[in-house]
Amino acid sequence: MKLIHSLLALCFLAVPLSVSSAEPENLVLNPGFELQDATGKLPTEWIPQRGTPVLMSDGGHSGERYLRMIDDGPETSLFFASRELLARPNGKYSAAAWMRTNDAGRPGLYINFYNDQGRRIHNVFARAEGPSKGWVRVEVEATAPELASTVTVSLYSYQDDRGTFDFDDIELHVDGGLEALSAQRVEPTVNDVVEIGSRRELFVDQFLIDGMADARLVLNRPRDEGVVLMFDEPWEGLFCGYCTILKIPTGFRAYYRGRAGVGKDGDDSETTCVAESKDGIEWTRPKLGLFEVNGSKENNIILKGMSPYSHNFSPFFDTRPGIPKDQQYKALAGLHPEGLALLVSADGLRWKVEKEKVITSKAFAFDSQACTFWSESEQQYVCYFRTWNNRVRSVSRATSQDCIHWSKSVPMSFKDASAEHLYTNQTHPYFRAPHLYLATAARFMPNRQVVTEEQAIAINVNPKYFKDTSDAVLMTSRGGSVYDRTFLTSFIRPGIGAKNWVSRTNYPALNIVQTGPTEMSVYVNQDYAQPTAHLHRYSMRLDGFASVRAEYSGGEMLTRPFTFTGKQLSINFATSAAGYIRVELQTADGKPIPGFTITNSREQIGNEIKRIVSWNGNSDLSALNGKPVRLRFVMKDADLYSLRFVE
Repeated sequence: MKLIHSLLALCFLAVPLSVSSAEPENLVLNPGFELQDATGKLPTEWIPQRGTPVLMSDGGHSGERYLRMIDDGPETSLFFASRELLARPNGKYSAAAWMRTNDAGRPGLYINFYNDQGRRIHNVFARAEGPSKGWVRVEVEATAPELASTVTVSLYSYQDDRGTFDFDDIELHVDGGLEALSAQRVEPTVNDVVEIGSRRELFVDQFLIDGMADARLVLNRPRDEGVVLMFDEPWEGLFCGYCTILKIPTGFRAYYRGRAGVGKDGDDSETTCVAESKDGIEWTRPKLGLFEVNGSKENNIILKGMSPYSHNFSPFFDTRPGIPKDQQYKALAGLHPEGLALLVSADGLRWKVEKEKVITSKAFAFDSQACTFWSESEQQYVCYFRTWNNRVRSVSRATSQDCIHWSKSVPMSFKDASAEHLYTNQTHPYFRAPHLYLATAARFMPNRQVVTEEQAIAINVNPKYFKDTSDAVLMTSRGGSVYDRTFLTSFIRPGIGAKNWVSRTNYPALNIVQTGPTEMSVYVNQDYAQPTAHLHRYSMRLDGFASVRAEYSGGEMLTRPFTFTGKQLSINFATSAAGYIRVELQTADGKPIPGFTITNSREQIGNEIKRIVSWNGNSDLSALNGKPVRLRFVMKDADLYSLRFVE
C-alpha cells in the first residue's frame, strides 16, 4: 500500500506525544466527511479501496454530510479507508464509527497496521449487530505491533452483505506506545557543511555527529585470539618489543626487537628480527641467512650490530607515488641525542642507512617507535614520536616532503583528556579510511604496582619489571597536532593473571591489518620481561573500533550537514533479531527530503559489513550528489560502525 508522502507531516501533527484519558485526541482527518475534494463527490483524507461510496449531504449523525456505501453485488465487499497515519508501536488504539442500515447486512470497521514496506501486518475489526432504525456506535480496539509504521481505519461491507450502509463521525485514538518514527528528537545545531565525498567515515569520534537521543558512542573491545608467536629463540627472549606489522605481497611481516637480557638502550645486544605469515594468524620465522648468531646464520635477524637502530626500529612501506624500488621500504630509528636516522630497503629485509639525524630534538625524545607514513590526505610524510611534556611521556609530530628534511616538531595535544603517560603511540592511517589516523597507544602507569613480590617470583619476571603496569588505549586524529580522546577507557585491558600486570607489557604493535573477509587484527606484546614473552593477537570486525549504539528502547542520531559523491549509501551495522536501523535524508536545515523519509526507509535488520540502504525500493541518490544533506538514523538494539557513499 503506497504512502501519500505529501500528507505525512500533517498526519504526524495529529499524533499526540501523550494522550489524555479525559480528552483523547481524534487522529482521523476529516472524521465527519464535511470536507470535500475538488470534484465534490468524495471527502478529503479518505481513499476508496474497493467500490465507490457516495458523499451524502442531507444530514448525518452530526453535521451535514455522511458517507453511504451501496453493496448490491453477490460476491463482493466494499472498503473505504482513511489516509495513512504514522503509528506508535505498542500503542493501545481504539476506533469507533457511527453506522446506520435498514438492511440485513452488518457493516463494520477495521484498524489496520502496516510496516515500512506498506504490507499489512495486523488488523482487527468489529461489525454492527444488524439492521437499525437509527445511528449506532461500533467500537474496536487493537495494539500496534512493534514493526508498525502506519495505521488506517477502514469502513466496509462484508462479502455476504447487501444493502445500503451509512457511516459518520469516525474516531481513532491512541494511548501510550513508542514515539512515531518521524517524531524527530534531535534538533540540528551544527551548520557548517563538510565534504566527505566517497570516503568511508567511522564513528570513532564526533566528527560527523550533530546530536544523539537515547544513543551513544561506545568503544568496542577486541576479541582475544591468543598467542601467535613466542619470543623463545636465544637472540629474542624476555625483552622483545616495539613490534610493527606490515602487509607484504605474500601476506604479512612482523618486525620486532630481539633482546634476551637487560642492557643499555641501543647497545649491540639488540637485534631486529622478523616473522612472516600468509594469513596473519599462523606465524613462522624465516631463515634468512643474513647474520650469524652462535655460529649459525639460520635465523630471522635483519639488523645486527647497528646500534642504536635496533632499539626502536620502525619500518613502513612508502606509498608515495614515484618512489624508487630500492627505497620502497623505509624506517626511522634512533635515540637521543643523535636523533632519528632514515634507513631504506628494496625488500624490507636488507637495510642501509640513507641519512643520519633527519629528526633531532634538544629535549629527551625518540625512546620508542617513531611512527611514520606517507599521508594521502595531507600529501606529506608525517612522523609521530615519543617526547616528554611536563615530566609526562607524550607525543610530538613532524612533517616532511621527502622523508629527509623534516619540519620542527610540534607537541600533540589531547582533546577531552588530561595528561597520561603514553609510552608508545602507534599512530597509523586506517587501511579502509586512510584520512583517519588510528593510535593504539600504550598507556603507562608508573609506580602503579599490582603484582606482589610473591607473584613476581612465581611468574619469574625480571625483578626490575613488575612495579608498574600498562594497557592499551585508542586515540584518533584527522591530521594536524590534535589527538581525539573520545574514549578514555582502555581499548585492550590486561588479561587474567599476574603475568599480564607487569611493567611494559600490553604494548600494541604498530598497524592494524585485515586478516579475513570481515575481520581485522591488532597485535600486542605481552608477558614482558618473562620467559613467556610473546606476541598476542586480538580481532574485531572491520571498522569495529567504536559504534553509535541504541538499546532496545530505541534511539536516534543526526549527522552534521555534508556533501557526498556516489550513487548509494552503504552502512556497516549490526542489529539484534528484534532491532533495526532506519535512515532519513534531510536538507542541510534539517527538513526530511520527500521520498527519503524515515517512513520511506526500508528497515535494515541483520549484521553486515556492507548493506545498501533503500527507500521504498529506491537506493539511487545520484540527484543529491554535491548537495548539502544530513542523515538521520533511527535505531533499536543496534550498532552503526561506519558509512560510505558508493557507486
